[in-house]
Amino acid sequence: MPYGFTFRSMISIAALTVSVSYSSGQKPIAHYQFDNNAIDFSGNRNNGTIIGGVSSAEDRFGNACGALYFNGKDGYIEVPSSPSLETPYNAFSVTCWFKIENSPSSPGKRWLTLVCKGNSPTETPDNPQYRVQSLQLQNESTISINTDFTENDKDFKNHLFEYGRWSFYALVYDGNFVKTFINGNEVWSFPYSKTFSQNNTPLHIAKDIPGSTEFFCGSLDDLRIYNFPLNGQQLNSIFHEIPTTNYQDEFELECPPNATAYTAKDNCSAQFAFKKPTVEANCGKVLVQQIEGLPSGSDFSLGDNYITFIAQGATKYKSACTFHVTVIDKYAPEITCPSDTTITITIANENEKVFDFSVPEAKDNCSVKSVVQIAGVNSGASFPLGTTQQKFQATDKSGNISECSYNVKVVKSAAPVTKITTKCPKDIVKPNDPAKCGASVIYEMPTVSGSDKASVVLVNGYESGNFFDVGETVNTYKGMSSEGVENKCSFKVTVKDNEKPNLVCPSDTVIILNTGETATNYQYDLPTATDNCGVDTILLLSGIASGNRFPTGTTTNTIKAIDLYGNYTVCSFNVTVKALQNTPLVKKITIQKPNHIENDSVYFEHELTFNNCVITVVIYDDGEEDNDTVSLYYNNKLIVDKQMIMLKANHSIIKALVLNPDEPNVLISKALNTGKVGPNTLKIEFFEGNLTKDERQLKKKKPFAVKILHSKPGLAGAIKLKCNL
Repeated sequence: MPYGFTFRSMISIAALTVSVSYSSGQKPIAHYQFDNNAIDFSGNRNNGTIIGGVSSAEDRFGNACGALYFNGKDGYIEVPSSPSLETPYNAFSVTCWFKIENSPSSPGKRWLTLVCKGNSPTETPDNPQYRVQSLQLQNESTISINTDFTENDKDFKNHLFEYGRWSFYALVYDGNFVKTFINGNEVWSFPYSKTFSQNNTPLHIAKDIPGSTEFFCGSLDDLRIYNFPLNGQQLNSIFHEIPTTNYQDEFELECPPNATAYTAKDNCSAQFAFKKPTVEANCGKVLVQQIEGLPSGSDFSLGDNYITFIAQGATKYKSACTFHVTVIDKYAPEITCPSDTTITITIANENEKVFDFSVPEAKDNCSVKSVVQIAGVNSGASFPLGTTQQKFQATDKSGNISECSYNVKVVKSAAPVTKITTKCPKDIVKPNDPAKCGASVIYEMPTVSGSDKASVVLVNGYESGNFFDVGETVNTYKGMSSEGVENKCSFKVTVKDNEKPNLVCPSDTVIILNTGETATNYQYDLPTATDNCGVDTILLLSGIASGNRFPTGTTTNTIKAIDLYGNYTVCSFNVTVKALQNTPLVKKITIQKPNHIENDSVYFEHELTFNNCVITVVIYDDGEEDNDTVSLYYNNKLIVDKQMIMLKANHSIIKALVLNPDEPNVLISKALNTGKVGPNTLKIEFFEGNLTKDERQLKKKKPFAVKILHSKPGLAGAIKLKCNL
């Protein structure tokens, strides 16, 4: 039921009290809105108990919990007797909206069983005190208000109850006639002038006990009982009334518990499947969407992976929950030490030898945190005669540890020593790899001359094929002959950062001023910049800083982002401020503003002419998703009621519109708030033809036109639409 309100408290139904106003002289003795409950809103506290097959259902306005569905088998509502319910004596009226269905327990019989005050199977003068029941069969129809009055409706085929369609039914007894009305029209009348015999038995809704028990099959909404006859004006007022909604729409969203998974030996992630969250809803359908984290069954990375779900009910009530999947690495790194090494001292009076070596390499399914020497002699130090064990330890980021070792043996030799020469490649200069703060560099290995048996080892720097950071790295290699003669060489690897920062400016923005204003303060999102090595500075080169006052006209803001190595990127965006008095108002043309925006100023931003008089519009948020809420009107009719707009990737509003040919048609956007950022912008894609049945075609097809509407509370934006036959 539109224009209503929704209760979101967890109090019991018995404690829920709501004030409903009635027109003068129209107060009922009982009033049930059936908004997922059996509460009496008349003020007489004739609250009922829902029994058997009764569930929430959509009302005639499409609200998910605005009506109750009765299964026609065992579903009904029982209301205890009360002084107010016993007052109908010589007159009464009952009104209700109903949508009858073909009952599986009584196929072909249209039992419109609204109320019955009686609970004995035997019909007597006071059982029931009163009832409203109409039966339509193939060749006959009856209407009954008590045991004494059950009369034929000979003209019933001209107002046959339609399966699956909402209709308004009213029965009025004024002490002289019993009359029935369908959708505001009188369809039957019969003379009657007797009084009712009061009883203290319960009132039953959708169930009639005296005689044979009948149950109503279908949906009921807005049932009212009066102890006086309603006149035509009062019936017409109730028929056209749009009541408020009074139901709870909270639900419980529960995520699965936190979970633990373990990496594979050759992978730094773990495949994990989790269950979907569970939802316990009071009414209607609940849409559950994952908004953060990887889907179930994905490879989850090492550490905590957070997964968030959000659920939205039929009346936009939202709830979210989060859990995490923790991936643990239980595999230690693999470290490989070199083979045992022998060093020869060639000088007679020396008993130790300097030896340079490289730290052993380690690899891990995730990443190696450190490789350290835990025993032996450090590289570049003197090794004594004899055997020294060199021991190393590798640790990964998860704390797993592995070790390796090898021996360095120092011996003396009197053999002649030859001189060797170690030759390194030339210095290398290279640009960074794309999106990396460095580059993979492959170079030729140094060579050793002067000895048939010589080896070369890296003393400082990185091996060929490794990743070199931006900047200068000195690589030092040492050549060594079999006799222990050594010779070193060095070369430089210089990696230059040539990559510019990636800079994203906000979208162009249009701000509409109120009448008489010439400028406004505007807070825009600061531009974001990323860089392969890091952003140093973001500067406003020209324009107006965020949060300051923007005058009418277009202000171009130019932004410059500079990275740590002097590379820079420039972008710009426009902020256009328009004065309202320069824009035509709706009141200056022949169309009439809808009632709900009479107090808003409305201006036209665009005008479109189509070759097809049936079009489809796709509507979504143009900027940041910040809870902008709008209503949309087409040719003075509400087509979107107070709905939060989202980014296109999250959700779009899709509507088909029929244009009146050769005359202006108007689509108006009314902003109900300004969101968190402002201004409120609404993007609309226009397609020719009705494409609402195939959203896949909408995604592939190029729109006829794309327009943006700007609006805020008190100021609505509009587009004039035309079509040519």
